[in-house]
Amino acid sequence: MKNMRLLKLFLLFAIIPIAISSCYKNDSVYTEDYSLVLTYYDTDFDYSQLKTFYVRDSVGLISDYIEKGDAAWDDIYKPGGVSPQIRNKVASELKAYGYTQVMDSLGNADVAINLVLTLVRTEGVVYYPGYWGYYPGYWWGYYPGDWYGGYYPYYPWYGGSTYYQYKTANLMIEMADGDSLRNLLDYLDKNPGSDPTDKDAPQMRYLWQAFINGILTENNSYDMDRVMSGIEQSFKQSEYLNLKN
Repeated sequence: MKNMRLLKLFLLFAIIPIAISSCYKNDSVYTEDYSLVLTYYDTDFDYSQLKTFYVRDSVGLISDYIEKGDAAWDDIYKPGGVSPQIRNKVASELKAYGYTQVMDSLGNADVAINLVLTLVRTEGVVYYPGYWGYYPGYWWGYYPGDWYGGYYPYYPWYGGSTYYQYKTANLMIEMADGDSLRNLLDYLDKNPGSDPTDKDAPQMRYLWQAFINGILTENNSYDMDRVMSGIEQSFKQSEYLNLKN
C-alpha cells in the first residue's frame, strides 16, 4: 500500500464499564477505554470519477470464541442482525455521498466494498504490580491483502492479583477498485489453484479503508450504536469520497 496514507485518527472517548472479577468476593474494577476510527486513502486516485458500488452480501466474521453453527453466529447473520445492519449502514452512507448501488453482482461497479468483523476475547490473571494490554495485530480481509492495526493501552494495578476478561470488536471496511478486482477474479478463474498473492496475479488496488475498533460491553444495543457511530465517523473524516461536493 505504497500510495495509501492515514487521513485521520478519531478517538471517541467513552466510559466503558468492564467488570473484572478479582480474588475478593463481590469486588469489581471499572476502567476507562476508548473506541477508535482510522481511515486510509489512495492519494493518487481521483474519487470524483466514481459512480457505482457493490457491497458483499454479508459481513465476513473472524472470531476466537464464536464458531459457525453457534447460536451467536446465527444471531449475527439473521435478518436484522449485526451483519445486515452493518451492510445496510455502509451502503446508506455511500448513497448519501452520491453513489449508486449495484445490487445483483459485482458486474461493472466502479468499486467493491468488503466488510470484515473480528471478535476477540482476552482473559488472564494480573499479578500486582504489573501491566496488561492488547494488540490486535495482523489479519486477513475477505479480498487478498493484509491489514495492520491496534493500540497499546496499559493499566497499572497494585496489591495482589485479579482475573480479567474482555472482548473487542474490530470492523474493517475496504473499498477496492472494481477493475482490479475483476482482473484478479478472472486470473484465478483461468488459473485454478493459484494463490492471489502469486507474483503473476493481478494486483488489487485499495482506494479506501476504514478500521473501527472498540471494547464490547454486556449491552448489545449500546455496542451496536457505537459501531454505527464509528461507520458514520469513518465517512465524515473521508470527505474526498463525497461525490456531491
